[in-house]
Amino acid sequence: LTYSHLGIQAFLRLNSKAVDVVVTGCGTGQRACMALNAYPGVVCCLVIDPADAFLFSQINDGNAISIPYAKGFGWGAELNIHYIFEKLLSCEKGMGYPTERRESQNKNAKLLFELKEKTGKSTMEILNSIPEELLKQAVSGKRFQEPFLAYSQNTEMTDFIKKYI
Repeated sequence: LTYSHLGIQAFLRLNSKAVDVVVTGCGTGQRACMALNAYPGVVCCLVIDPADAFLFSQINDGNAISIPYAKGFGWGAELNIHYIFEKLLSCEKGMGYPTERRESQNKNAKLLFELKEKTGKSTMEILNSIPEELLKQAVSGKRFQEPFLAYSQNTEMTDFIKKYI
């Protein structure tokens, strides 16, 4: 799969509410991050270390991260990944950092989500505009299909995707 497929998969999973958070990545993490951010309902950040994960979770309240799996992942990489997940998932999102800035940070994060929705197409318009072959490739694997079909809460989107499975 390519970055384009990862973006489609994240868009489908998050907008159908099949998942709450998406973790992806690539060699540098940059292209995967860009691919995910191309879609409404997805706010992705490049996460290199645990501080990035914590601050993104607390300040931006996003729903996707992209990790640079090749860049800087030498000795001790497994510890870095462990602590990234710990900081990303171990506390309530959107609590602000520092905590006294919570209100303004939450307001700005909400505004970003709203602007992204207003400047983009609807989820079904996007799905109908994706080239059929690209969409088929993105949804063809059972690692995508099983959790998506089991947890999607968007019937219209799920029915649409079933045509390509």
